[in-house]
Amino acid sequence: MKRLFLIFFTPLLGFGQISDYSMVKEMGICRDEGTLIYNNLTDEFRSLLPICSTGQFFIYEFPPNYYAVFITGGEWCGSGGCHTELYKVKNDSFIQLDTDIWGHIEHTETTENYLVASKTVKMGIFCWYHIKRKVLIENDAFKPGEVIQFEHEIIDKKFHNKLSHCQFEQYSDSLPGINFIK
Repeated sequence: MKRLFLIFFTPLLGFGQISDYSMVKEMGICRDEGTLIYNNLTDEFRSLLPICSTGQFFIYEFPPNYYAVFITGGEWCGSGGCHTELYKVKNDSFIQLDTDIWGHIEHTETTENYLVASKTVKMGIFCWYHIKRKVLIENDAFKPGEVIQFEHEIIDKKFHNKLSHCQFEQYSDSLPGINFIK
């Protein structure tokens, strides 16, 4: 049984969830309990970094020097989903890039060439859009790629057709709330 664990789970350690927080601490994402490390923000936005053990971190390495970090936990998730940040290694230091994804990373569909992100956009109580798409890394940023799946779910038929923002039966880049990749 021990050999089976090593064969099936060892490859996941380099591409996926981590339990050693040293890398995410070095990136400035979180801190150990009892330490006082603040974010790099100013004034009313300055606060202590969240404690590492309160979240889960999934790290995806993209050659030559990019790391996408999908973060789950109460400190990092909200009504828009959870957060994925992009880092670049430069001069042996991690630099957070001004790009992110608000949604969910599909671990089993992500490859060494792209992430797969999914998002549910709720248009009030009338309809929801479920979107799954590839996300590429180009020029120090996440770039929306091919749409893999799009589903338009009608929640309330009585009001659905009366609202213009629920009229998208097919995928469109002009869908409200579709810009979950910055």
